[in-house]
Amino acid sequence: MSEWIRNYTIDGNRPPLYEIVEIIMTDGTIREDMMIKGKYGNCIWRNYTDAYVAGWRYIEEKSNKKENKDMMNNRKNNKENRVAALKAAGMNTGKYFSISLPEGLQPGAKINITIDENGVPVFDGDGNNIKTNSALTPDEKVLLNQVCVDGYVKNSKLHRRWVMAQMFRMLNYESYDGKRFGYDAYLNDNYGYMYQFDMILEEIRVLGKLQERDMGEFNKRKRFFNDQVVVDLIKDYKTKLKKYIEKLPIRKCKGTPYKRICGKNIFVEDIYQKVLIPFDNVAYNVVYNMTPDTNYMKLYLVLKRLVKFAKQYKLPFETPKCKEWKNAYKGAGSYYTLMNMVKFHNCRANGMYGLDGVYFIEMLTDQYGETGEYYKLFAFLKKTIEDNHFDFGLRMKEIYGK
Repeated sequence: MSEWIRNYTIDGNRPPLYEIVEIIMTDGTIREDMMIKGKYGNCIWRNYTDAYVAGWRYIEEKSNKKENKDMMNNRKNNKENRVAALKAAGMNTGKYFSISLPEGLQPGAKINITIDENGVPVFDGDGNNIKTNSALTPDEKVLLNQVCVDGYVKNSKLHRRWVMAQMFRMLNYESYDGKRFGYDAYLNDNYGYMYQFDMILEEIRVLGKLQERDMGEFNKRKRFFNDQVVVDLIKDYKTKLKKYIEKLPIRKCKGTPYKRICGKNIFVEDIYQKVLIPFDNVAYNVVYNMTPDTNYMKLYLVLKRLVKFAKQYKLPFETPKCKEWKNAYKGAGSYYTLMNMVKFHNCRANGMYGLDGVYFIEMLTDQYGETGEYYKLFAFLKKTIEDNHFDFGLRMKEIYGK
């Protein structure tokens, strides 16, 4: 047995977190417990306190290797004895066979058994185990391992089909009173100004994941919502926040003027100190993390703090959205919709089918991206829909029969 470790609170020699160890109490009794993270980040015992624990030691696992070896030998001998007994009784044992399976198979596991050149059945891998599945190529094993580790399935052929459905819902929109129609009306009626922050935060998070796993898809998707759009949105929000505060009515408390900003009463002379300067600080942290090789996962973490702050001072729902954000939003929706139309619905892009149409869309997207004119890609999408007489609702009925 290992020795007791005493005075662990003085020399800091505590056991690893969340590992069960033996502890000896001040009254001499021996119990089992583990160290966990306390409310304030300190290490504490889960069931007891340091005042009643005199020391601790690791739990030694009892070795049963010899017993297991004897058991396996006996099992092998028993198999052979059973076969011999069946043969002695005149029974045909040719349809029976015995096979040794490796340890660690999980319940419900599918295994492969192959007959070798000598006619002997041998274990050929666990169908649920990537390492031992012989049906998989090395490249397939690498891909499946990556999916198991982080859950990301690399498939750049689908082009985010739900985006296409959303685009047609917006294009075919009609307000409940029949006075507003189309894409912009849907965007204004259903998404307020603060939606921009939630949307771009999620987009930056996804870009951070893609930057680590799939650079090809990362570079394509970064054309729309990137760090520059984040900067433009921050500037737009600050400008409109200041105008919003300026238009708020002035109230007075014991003769001192104040304004009620998003449910908070703030003295006029304190607005700059309590609202604008804190916003500038979190905005600076966001911009500081932007470089020619921006790490989008780090950008996501600092942007998350800025979004949290911005939600404390929400602008009215009907506040006009950032022009650059709307441009990127139209560009992303148009690009993925065009790709799906050409690839899966036999549509032509500028009179071109298949790969020619795909290459043309990529070229057009890069061209408009360089000039910041994704609204032109949106116009090309509407022209493509018209040229192909494409009816999204009818097409869905053809595919799904509903």
